[in-house]
Amino acid sequence: MLPHLALLAGALLPAHFLPLRPWVAGEKSPCPSASVPATDPSPHPRSRTERAVSATGRPGDVWLVAGDGHALPEDLLAGEGTVLLYLTDDPPSESLAPRAQRVALVEGVRADGEELAAALRAAGVVLLAGGDLLPWWRTLEAGNHPSGALTALLRAHRGGAAVVGVGGAARYLASSSLIPAADLREQGERERNPRATGREHAWVVGLGLVPRLLVDLEDDRGGLPRCLLALHGERAERALVLAGEVAWHWDPDAGRATVVGGGSALLVDLVGARRQRSAVSGARLSLLRAGDRWESHRRRVVLAGAEGKDERVRAALPRTLEGPLSVARLAAALERCGPPLVLRDGELELRLGLDSTSRSAPGRVAGATLTVSGLPRR
Repeated sequence: MLPHLALLAGALLPAHFLPLRPWVAGEKSPCPSASVPATDPSPHPRSRTERAVSATGRPGDVWLVAGDGHALPEDLLAGEGTVLLYLTDDPPSESLAPRAQRVALVEGVRADGEELAAALRAAGVVLLAGGDLLPWWRTLEAGNHPSGALTALLRAHRGGAAVVGVGGAARYLASSSLIPAADLREQGERERNPRATGREHAWVVGLGLVPRLLVDLEDDRGGLPRCLLALHGERAERALVLAGEVAWHWDPDAGRATVVGGGSALLVDLVGARRQRSAVSGARLSLLRAGDRWESHRRRVVLAGAEGKDERVRAALPRTLEGPLSVARLAAALERCGPPLVLRDGELELRLGLDSTSRSAPGRVAGATLTVSGLPRR
């Protein structure tokens, strides 16, 4: 059985996804593959680069990147201490980190070997490109044990190296994400809950380098709607949807994330929200663009250019918009109309109100209160 993919039974879970127990970085993992030895088992001495990285005494930053990696700043990948890992069936563009040491991994073949591990331990930046959560898991963690490459990667990150996930690899680095339930069935997993047939998406645990955050990428498989369904299952409190060429730059030391690039990041926060059988009220929704940041310890969004007192938006009658839900459509509604808003996509309805807890900037609203109705009964 896949260690991160043990399906949970329970009749209270919604019928559109297979939620799994999320593991938060820093907690004791239910999977032995998430643990990292306190000392390096390798008999080889650490390189000068690795000693310099370890001297920082803090974990490195984590970048979750949607698109092809164009949102990444050039100076991040400009150095020679970058190691780029990719799967052979999904090679990245040659323009992505051209000076990096490129290592092709075969999906499903454990990434072991001292030469690769030594390169990762000495890296200043480790970049995982392409693929998806399950292929990366099969390559780095198959067999319920971490590969040598994963152990070295986590050691380097713990010593100060930045870890970057581009495309589907971003899902793997996050605390948890969503994948098609059919992908699990292909792995031989079967439903344990007889009431759970017909679910479309499975909630699976990632590596946990960005804690307490379900991360999804907006693509042809969906984005915001499936994240709302997952959050409704009471197994997660925050979800992040990345759309376009955008990066979520997480600083674990400061507990702060900053958005980089021309795309959008949509953050849904259900901490303190009230979950009902087919609705959620008291949630918060925030739209972040380049330069905006999320302060996790304060649970607030600060928009780029926000200074002094918050900008206040005058309440008005809610406008109602109907059509498919997407990050781009929601962003346009928030920026052009502002809350209060009502968005409808079939039976799913989102009501956005004024939120005074976040810092806004002139002409922009930092976030909105969120009420969701029309969810499948759980």
